[in-house]
Amino acid sequence: MTEAACTQAIALLTRRTLELAEVTQQLTSSGFVCHQAAGTAPDGSPQLQIRGTFQGNGDEIVVDVLADRWPETLLTPAAWGPCTTSDSLRRAVQHCPGWEEAAQKVEQHQGIVLLRFFEGATLPQTRDERVLRFLALLKLTLALSALPEVSVYFCPGGEVLLPLEFVGDVLHTSQMVGMPPFDLLANLRLSWLDERWIIFETIGNQQIDLPDLEVYADSQGKDLNEIASWLRRWSWQHFQPGTALPNGTVVEGPGGMKFQVVLADDSLLPPRRSVVRLICQDATAMPEGLPARLRIDHA
Repeated sequence: MTEAACTQAIALLTRRTLELAEVTQQLTSSGFVCHQAAGTAPDGSPQLQIRGTFQGNGDEIVVDVLADRWPETLLTPAAWGPCTTSDSLRRAVQHCPGWEEAAQKVEQHQGIVLLRFFEGATLPQTRDERVLRFLALLKLTLALSALPEVSVYFCPGGEVLLPLEFVGDVLHTSQMVGMPPFDLLANLRLSWLDERWIIFETIGNQQIDLPDLEVYADSQGKDLNEIASWLRRWSWQHFQPGTALPNGTVVEGPGGMKFQVVLADDSLLPPRRSVVRLICQDATAMPEGLPARLRIDHA
């Protein structure tokens, strides 16, 4: 295939290796006009792929049916999807609250169906267009969910791991509230800096041309669910033109908390990426040993 940029990717982990023909049949029966053609797998090996055009403007959806587990090390991470790193699946398992079987399901998978969106003649100029392309992959994901061997939804660029049966419900909820499907493309990660202070962050917003956010706060007396919802609301605010959080300002968060806004290109936790850092102006001292860039004067 011609040189093009992979701008969206979804991986479906399967209990057994699927046949290319059965995946093709399932997709065509859902209305996806596609064909099989020789191509290159994300690991660089030649193989047959399923391909279909998108809106007739040179964009292409490519589906690879891989007879292997998700690699622990990716020699060319970008070939597997934007914002993808070698450790994305491992971190997704670690930050998958509420799904006790996540590690077991990942360990049991024997194959992958990788859906990728490649830009052709026209690059998406708006965030709405990027979301539209992600939704196109989600439509195919829902079609493939009818195959009983497909068990796990994995968005490698956002390190999102979900039972496949949840995808439709999450997508429906996002459409009901009129927001992009953040819960399907960007994970929320909670980490503890010490016994009190937390970092709550998004991972994967850059897939739709948004910055990730890092919230630092003393957890005592705070509702972590409210902070999680706040992260999604600020992601949604950044989605709107001209409403980004200004660098150096102080904004109000859940419960009237005040946060210093710092735009940074060095996220505290991997993978390294640009973030909007929000540091709680709390009277409690931040943990010792943090990088100097996180220590600011309280407003």
